Amino acid sequence: MKNWTKVVSLLAGAAILVSMAACNLVTVDENKDKEQVVATVNGVELLKKTYFDAYDGMAYAYQMMGMQPDDTLKTQALDAIVQQEVLNQKAKEGGYDKLTDEETADVQKQYDDALNQFKEGFREDVKTELGEGATDDAIEKSLQERVDVELKNQGVDLDNFKKELTNEKIRQKQQTAFNETVTIDDNDIKAWYDKELETQRASVKENPANFENLSPQIVVPEGYFYVKHVLLSIDEETNTKITELQTSRDPLATELGNLTISDADPATTPQQKAENTTKRADVMKQINDIDKQINDLKAPLNSKAQEVMTKVRSGADFDALITEYGQDPGMATSPQGYLISAKSTTYVQAFTDAAAKLAKVGDVSEPVWSEFGIHIIKRVGDLNPGEKTFDEVKEDARQIVLTQKQTEAWTKQIEDWTTAAKVEKFPDRLDDNRADYNKDQEAADAE
Repeated sequence: MKNWTKVVSLLAGAAILVSMAACNLVTVDENKDKEQVVATVNGVELLKKTYFDAYDGMAYAYQMMGMQPDDTLKTQALDAIVQQEVLNQKAKEGGYDKLTDEETADVQKQYDDALNQFKEGFREDVKTELGEGATDDAIEKSLQERVDVELKNQGVDLDNFKKELTNEKIRQKQQTAFNETVTIDDNDIKAWYDKELETQRASVKENPANFENLSPQIVVPEGYFYVKHVLLSIDEETNTKITELQTSRDPLATELGNLTISDADPATTPQQKAENTTKRADVMKQINDIDKQINDLKAPLNSKAQEVMTKVRSGADFDALITEYGQDPGMATSPQGYLISAKSTTYVQAFTDAAAKLAKVGDVSEPVWSEFGIHIIKRVGDLNPGEKTFDEVKEDARQIVLTQKQTEAWTKQIEDWTTAAKVEKFPDRLDDNRADYNKDQEAADAE
């Protein structure tokens, strides 16, 4: 089951936890408890059930990151719903709460996509449970039942979830309009450039490979160049088999090495050496058998790689070969190629090592295996070391500085709106009594 936790985390923002069992005699009326007013914003009452929604989503996010919620989360959740109401009121004042048909359709698409992704996370499990003979209709029916159960177990309220998506769309409209009021000039950009230049100098001096994570890249260390590659991908099933075989081969190789060390030891007796010879022959046979299985699994891709190499040697256009054979989508989005050096840590080691052996632009590697399949790599350009001038990075820097200024200004605007609003909070009403809801009814049902 893959990727479903990401969707659950998104859905959890609008979730209400299911009631928990507890062995005590306290009874709390669920409706009254959830309808308690925990804050007011300009006279608008915020109810405890809204606070629960915020708290549960934040608590779930904490747990997904391996952290446990503490009492500070209560304050954060209360502040969050107050801030949201402030934004709601300001959005209404500005007319941003009215969505167009296109915006409404976009919200619906987000909603549908999230649920479909959540649903698909259980498909393989359901198919396995039903067996090979299950019809498509039976799978879909069982899958939907499974999704309904999982949503209930996660305490997901789909109406609230859709409401949150709608609110987020409104926030986007509101913030986009605000961002248009924020401006910067060349002095702002130059100040950022000067500071960033010093930061990048220190970072690259500490480790040249840090350059790969900088944006925009102002300080360029020596040894960087561009490569492109034809990737012949290996399917997951074959890759798993090869990995399993390699895993079984590794201890045999270690054993073979130990036998060689033993033979070189003066203390090893002739009888022990004879036994080592017998063992070595047996281990070598096992290793050879495994190597044959691995080679057989790799044979189809090796054959295709040789087909590509024949065209490379005959002078075929490398970009055309990438289009015809390549299976790395990154090539389409990186027209210059991948920036790399012998010290790069961005790519798998086999790829980096092979690229580092390409001495000049135009050189092409032999086929190289990695866990992704076979790479045929070409050095397509060099990057001159040195520092880029302000004018060279000005336009890239402009968007970075503008985004920073917009974020800072928007955060301050929210703080100012919240400060100006008439807000009352009642933190003494935040106790989580959901474990004690309707205990008297549960007791009666049990009898």
